[in-house]
Amino acid sequence: MARFSIKVNRIVLENEIQKILRTKPRYLLNEARQVAEDALEGVKRRVITRFDRHEVTRELRAGPNTAGGVLPFGNLYSFLGFQRGFDPTGKLRNLIEQGITMEDEPTYDRRLKRYYFRVRRVSDDRIIEETSDDLDWGGFESWVYAIEEGISNISHYLFLHGATIDNSRSGPAIQKKTEVHPGADFSGTPYLSDIWDYLQQTLSRPVN
Repeated sequence: MARFSIKVNRIVLENEIQKILRTKPRYLLNEARQVAEDALEGVKRRVITRFDRHEVTRELRAGPNTAGGVLPFGNLYSFLGFQRGFDPTGKLRNLIEQGITMEDEPTYDRRLKRYYFRVRRVSDDRIIEETSDDLDWGGFESWVYAIEEGISNISHYLFLHGATIDNSRSGPAIQKKTEVHPGADFSGTPYLSDIWDYLQQTLSRPVN
């Protein structure tokens, strides 16, 4: 039986081995980044679904002539005084969806053999900046956070379902100088904080 031998240049071989060793971590990092990006897209879809199904979002999208459930009477749209036809949730939805991003460079836990990618959300300052002009009254920075913190004067809020009241922005509601509902109160309800809590809970689950 004929025998053949292959001569291998040791220096070339060692160089190739070192090249592979240098390339493999980068390859693994790229794979990890792709997995993380795909997972983040899934997270964003779930967060947006949470936003779309939130009672505040649904009530605002329903417009000024509905009986909502967040307030003891009337609805948030007409109480806040949005101009008829304006969709306050559309801009906020885009800010949330586009504002959830992932940093390129992760940290690596050698013990657990796991990459950790930092995820950021849109800042409160950016949301305030983008939504501050949605209402031309109120005395608060943004209606988004006013809903969380509570709004006074609900006892002066007159809502007439289906009516069109003169000087009303939304149509069926207006703020009266005198109390219409003595003792009524709106101390706020979780809205954006609920969305961010859900984002945090979702991100706390590791991607294997």
